Amino acid sequence: MAESRFVVDEGALSLDSVPQGERVVNLTALIDQLDDLRVSKERVQLLENWGAIECLGGNDVADTLARYQVLDRDLSLLLLELLGRCAAWDRASTVNSEVVVDGRGCNAEGVAWAREQAILRNWTAVVTTPHRFSSGVHSVDTPAQSRQVDVYFSVSTEDHPGFFRLLYDWEDIAESQFFERARLAFPRLVFATDISFGKFQGAYRTLRPQVVDHLGRINDSFPEVFTAENGMPNAISSRLGIDVSIEGNTRSSARLMRQRDVEFCGQVYRCEWHSKIEPHRNRIHFCMINDMAGTRILIGIFAEHLPT
Repeated sequence: MAESRFVVDEGALSLDSVPQGERVVNLTALIDQLDDLRVSKERVQLLENWGAIECLGGNDVADTLARYQVLDRDLSLLLLELLGRCAAWDRASTVNSEVVVDGRGCNAEGVAWAREQAILRNWTAVVTTPHRFSSGVHSVDTPAQSRQVDVYFSVSTEDHPGFFRLLYDWEDIAESQFFERARLAFPRLVFATDISFGKFQGAYRTLRPQVVDHLGRINDSFPEVFTAENGMPNAISSRLGIDVSIEGNTRSSARLMRQRDVEFCGQVYRCEWHSKIEPHRNRIHFCMINDMAGTRILIGIFAEHLPT
């Protein structure tokens, strides 16, 4: 397991190449990411002596934020505080700061660090900004070596769950740890206490990629798509890219519908929506819940197929 799962791309703090109107957007996105990771208690690496990085017009980061009003005072102070909370690492530990990202060469010591960690199978995501890289998985190499590795890049808080979803495969997360990791991978989902892969037909490692995919799509879009499509299953399925439906004729049987009931936090919820991992078997039953925490989705039942 990586000592730090995230590393800051120090180039995100260099603004000379960023149009003036986009500087606030880029730095605010960086603030949001670092603050989100602080709240999640994720350890973030940052190049030692980051304050001396040339930021704008020959001025270092601290001088730029203090004197040139790129951000308002409160945001400048917050960014400096968040950067100061990062764990420092020494330049000497980086083999080569010259990297090739998807065939494009650049100088990026944070990216080089993440590449080294990936080679060691200590998967580390790069926290960066849109003016530097796009989000998602990129192939990273160095001019001196010919060994491409996949590295995940994050440019907004919305990218963080995607990294934790990839870790299920990259770190081969065991079944016993699946739900423990789910809070970070699927932040809008909550899970019934007795949910289990054992209720599916098939091996855990065979099913895991599909389950992660289904949970990710439900997490990211179901409430909004449900509203936009007026609860129509076919339209929702088309938008989500997975087959979801709500109980039909089964509703006529109170006995059968009770098998869709799940207790969560002292209340009973009916999980009659379900996604279909396969057309004929393996269902993820869920429902939307609204409470003091806002709109969330309760994943209530994994099942080969509930009686209908």
